[in-house]
Amino acid sequence: MWTDWNSHVRRAAAQTLGKTGHGKHIHDNLLHLLQTGSEVIRVEVLQTLGSLGVMTAKVLPIFLQCFTDKYISVRVEACLTASKLAIVDKYILDELLHVSMYDECWKVKAHALKALGAIGHVSSEIKDCLLWAMRFEKEPGVRAEACHAVAELHCTDREVLTVLAELARFEQSAVVKR
Repeated sequence: MWTDWNSHVRRAAAQTLGKTGHGKHIHDNLLHLLQTGSEVIRVEVLQTLGSLGVMTAKVLPIFLQCFTDKYISVRVEACLTASKLAIVDKYILDELLHVSMYDECWKVKAHALKALGAIGHVSSEIKDCLLWAMRFEKEPGVRAEACHAVAELHCTDREVLTVLAELARFEQSAVVKR
C-alpha cells in the first residue's frame, strides 16, 4: 500500500483499512514512517494524518518534532496538518506560536500563523503573536497571514483595530493591504 506511486491511492487505502478494523496497524506504520522516513515520506505521512483527521497520544510527540525538522517542507506540512486537524491542544498551539515567531523561513512562519487562525482558538498569547507579526515582521507574506488570522479569529478589540488601521494607512505592500 505505501509503495503505490499515487499518494491519493495510499491515503484512500489507509482510510479504508482504518474503517475495516485495521486502524492500529495503519497507526503503527504511520508512526514508524514519521520517525524513520525520508523528508518526502514524512511529508506524505503528515498529509495522511491530516486527511485521516486522527491524532493520538502516541503520535503527538513525533508530530510535534516535525515543527522543528531540518527540512522546510516538513515544517510547512506540520503546520498544514495542524490546520486540518484543528485540535485545540496546548502543545500544538505552543509549537505553532514558537514557529510563527522564531522560524528562520518566512513561509513556515506564514503557514504557522494561518494554522493558528484555522484552529480558531483565541488566547492572549496568540493575539500578542499576531499583533507582533502584523507590526514588526519584515516579510509581507507573514504580515498578510497575521491579518488573515486576526480576521479568522474575529479579533475586534481596540488594540487589534488600532494596528489594522495603522496597517491600512502606512503599509506599502499590496499583499498586506488586500
